[in-house]
Amino acid sequence: MKNVYFLLTKTLETQLLLCVKVNYLIQSEIELPINLIQEVGKMLNALEKSLTTNNYDLQPNSRNKQLHRSR
Repeated sequence: MKNVYFLLTKTLETQLLLCVKVNYLIQSEIELPINLIQEVGKMLNALEKSLTTNNYDLQPNSRNKQLHRSR
């Protein structure tokens, strides 16, 4: 899952940079969103790490669609 979070955050960053390149936005307008995107990426990675170290499966149980503890 870590690669998914990385790709999602990089995709969002790329979209913002492209907006600057085509003069839709200016650099100063994307600095805060890029910082927030990076912060959310860090939080998602930390959440994933805490769930995997606590032995939670990251895939939902097919019956109840909730996270469940591994045995």
